Amino acid sequence: MAHPNRPSLMSRLFPPEDRPAGRLSSTEDPSSSTLFSAEKAPFGSSSSASFQDESIRRNNLYQACFASFSNTAAQDRLQQDRAVEGDILTPLKKAFAEEAVELHTSTRNKLLEAQQDINSKIFDFETLTSSITSAVDDIYANLSYPTSASLCSSDNFPSATVATHLASAKAQLEEAKKQLCDLQDEWEDNVRLERGLRKELASAEKAPWNADHPRMIELKERIKQLVLDNTQALDEIEDTYKEEVQAERMKIMQAMLD
Repeated sequence: MAHPNRPSLMSRLFPPEDRPAGRLSSTEDPSSSTLFSAEKAPFGSSSSASFQDESIRRNNLYQACFASFSNTAAQDRLQQDRAVEGDILTPLKKAFAEEAVELHTSTRNKLLEAQQDINSKIFDFETLTSSITSAVDDIYANLSYPTSASLCSSDNFPSATVATHLASAKAQLEEAKKQLCDLQDEWEDNVRLERGLRKELASAEKAPWNADHPRMIELKERIKQLVLDNTQALDEIEDTYKEEVQAERMKIMQAMLD
């Protein structure tokens, strides 16, 4: 049995200010004969429009009720799930936060160490590059400078240019050549003297024995000793000349390499 003072479901779901257009008012009795007659009207009758309006109203009412209850239950369930999830995720959030801070600190320290290492390597590379550049500049300066004007220095001879050393070596070679010519002349004179003495000895040996024979033997021995001494002296002079020439060559080569 309907209660006249109790608001209808339609009125509770849709207050007067929110009521959709074309809906029944709260004063209308849903159990009136007019409503029943409208609902029972067949398709194609004069009350077809009223029947369609009633079908629309019922459909809207169903959707409104379903949406209302569904939204309320879903919101309550969502709030409960969020509360439970919040209680469960709190330690996890804290652990993630601590791990993130630790990871950030470790990464930052490693980046600082890597940056310091890179800066140190860059400084070492700059130092090495500067030294290499200085050495290359010196090499190019030496290459562009005339070799003859290059200054040589050594503990064995005074400092002078390459041209001066070459001129001195040339003068020493000319002097040694002159000495060799003089020694060659002296050698040829000794050879001629030896040949003359040998001829005299040969003629004396063919002559008959006389009192001068001991003197001839003595003279022969003196000649042999003279030849031997001169030969030894010439060998010593030749060895000394070879040593001096080799020493001068080594000095010149060392000066060019320095």
